[in-house]
Amino acid sequence: ENDEEVNLPIITTGNATRCATIIKSIEGILARSGRDISKLRVSFIGLGSIGKGTLDLMLDVLPHPRGIIMLDIYRQEGRLEELQDRLLASGFVGEIDIFSSRGELPDEIYESELIIAVSNVPNIIDIEKVRSGTMIVDYSFPGSFSLIDAARRTEQEGDLIFTSGGQLRLEQEIEEIIYLPRAAEEMLEIINPEKMQSIIMRDSREMTGCILASIFTEMDSGVGVTLGEFTGTEALSHYAFINDLGLGSARLQMQSYFITDEAIQRFRGQSSSESTNIKG
Repeated sequence: ENDEEVNLPIITTGNATRCATIIKSIEGILARSGRDISKLRVSFIGLGSIGKGTLDLMLDVLPHPRGIIMLDIYRQEGRLEELQDRLLASGFVGEIDIFSSRGELPDEIYESELIIAVSNVPNIIDIEKVRSGTMIVDYSFPGSFSLIDAARRTEQEGDLIFTSGGQLRLEQEIEEIIYLPRAAEEMLEIINPEKMQSIIMRDSREMTGCILASIFTEMDSGVGVTLGEFTGTEALSHYAFINDLGLGSARLQMQSYFITDEAIQRFRGQSSSESTNIKG
């Protein structure tokens, strides 16, 4: 009996794929905004496994920003010094500011033009305090800011854009079959199929990186499991694999809310006029 082969499922956190997905989201929001990351200050909120891995991978594959502001929510000061050493080891020569806080965000976080949030503190970002011309990439659960407040500002002021950090765009549409229990038949009579579609609405060419992580694991020699800490080399190989598959950045979105092309154009217009004013 002991000689019987046991086929257990492979277990992975998928964290290396998640980090790569956030980087694709950063690339997407930069491309749509027409902004150059090398001219921006970037704030990182949350430096756990995924936040730290994303920061490392960003410095590996993207041009370095002119400044990095880091907020570690639960950690001790000693670990923040270690993060600073890692930044310097990566060849980063810009400004570095590091904070530790469990309550409100320090005002310095709002001085950046790109905020990347990977935390589990709901609504930690105050949309009213966010400066004009800011981009936010949020890979937090619950969300790090009020979607209603952010969407209202995006549509009315046009000086803010944001996106989930968790989606990737595929080259073809995804076919889905949704099974409902028999007990749901009564619900279907009340909610017609069109309404049901709107409840689960998403772009048919997009899928979350956390789902794709399970599909990708061990498809390629560079896409191994991640359990606990993972290396920058592992995150880089997952990022390269995603690019080799031709996966792109998803539309700018949050919880089934999609930012319109008009809002993005308004943001681009405001950003370019602001940079012209600064140069002047």
